[in-house]
Amino acid sequence: MSEMIKDGMTLRGIVFRFRAEGIPTRNGKPLWCRSTIRNILSDEVYAENGLVEQYKTRSLHETGKPSRQVERPGEERIKLPRSLVPPIIDAETYALVQERLRNNRKNAARNNQHPEQALLRGGYAICGYCRNTMNAHNRCAGDNGADYRCKKGNFGAGECKKVTISCRMVDDVAWEHACEIIKDPNKVQQKLEAKKVEYQRDGDLEHVDNELSKIAKEVENLAFLGKTAPDKQVLETLGGLLNDLTRQRLKYEKMREALLNIEEKRKKDAETLAQFEKKCAMWRWKLKEPGASFTYQEKREAIEFFGIKALVWRSEHKPRFEITLKPPSIESIRL
Repeated sequence: MSEMIKDGMTLRGIVFRFRAEGIPTRNGKPLWCRSTIRNILSDEVYAENGLVEQYKTRSLHETGKPSRQVERPGEERIKLPRSLVPPIIDAETYALVQERLRNNRKNAARNNQHPEQALLRGGYAICGYCRNTMNAHNRCAGDNGADYRCKKGNFGAGECKKVTISCRMVDDVAWEHACEIIKDPNKVQQKLEAKKVEYQRDGDLEHVDNELSKIAKEVENLAFLGKTAPDKQVLETLGGLLNDLTRQRLKYEKMREALLNIEEKRKKDAETLAQFEKKCAMWRWKLKEPGASFTYQEKREAIEFFGIKALVWRSEHKPRFEITLKPPSIESIRL
C-alpha cells in the first residue's frame, strides 16, 4: 500500500485496486474506503518506530456534550514492543508516504474554488515573519483577482503581521524565475543533479547472493550430519548451529531485498528526471516563440519541480518578497 502512494497512486486508486483484486479488510469485508486507507498509512503504530496511545480522550467540560479524541503530545506517547505490533513499513518509507499525503492534500483543487488564480498555492507562498504557509483567497464579487494571506497573525501568533499580497504580483515573478532556469540547459541540469538521491549501499548484490549460497550449503551439510548424529548432545549442537545460520540467512535476505528496492527506486527516479528533462527541452523551444503561453498545469509542474517558493513580507519591508529555490525529493513530485 505504501509503495502505491510513493508511486503516485491516489487513495481512491488504492480503494479501486483492492476492491478489484478482492482483498478483504481486517474484518473480512470486501469494501474499502479512502478513510480506512488514510488511517492505516498515517498510523505510526505500523511504522518501524511504532507508537501506541497516539490519541487520548478529552472531555469538553460541557453538559450534554460528548468527549472527543485528541492527539497526544510526543512525550506522552508510548513505544510498543516489536513483538506486539510487527512493523509493516520502515521509518524512511513512512516519512515519504506522509510527505506524499500532505502534498496531495495541499495541492487538491477542492481546497481552492479557483485554483488557477494562485500559482504558488499549497505551500509555495510563505509568510516572511512566522514562516507559515499563506493561503490563496479570492477577492470580493466583481473582482477576479486573488491574494495570498497569512492567517496566523489573526490569532496573535508570535510576530506575524497578517501579511497579504496579490497572487499575480508574486506568481509572475516566480514564473519568470522558472523560465530563466528552463531557458538555460545547464541550469536545468543543475536542478536535475540536485534531485538525485545518494544511496548508501551496505554491500554488493553479488556478494549477498554468494553468502546466501554458502549458508544454504552449510545448512545442507548440517542436515546430513544430523541424520547420522550419535547422541542427543550432538543434535543439540547442530541445532544451535542451524539457528545461527538461520539468523544469518534472514539478515542477508533482508539486505538483498533492500538492495533490490534501491535499484528499483533508482530506475523510477531516473525515469522521472528523464521525463521532466524532455519537457524542459520542449518548453525551451516554446519560449523562443513570440507570445508563447503555458497552461496553469505546465507552470505548476515547473514550480513544484524546481521548488520555487516566495517568502513574503508587508509592503513596508524591503524587499516586498524574495524568491527561493529548493528542489523537493523526487518522491514528492513523481510525474
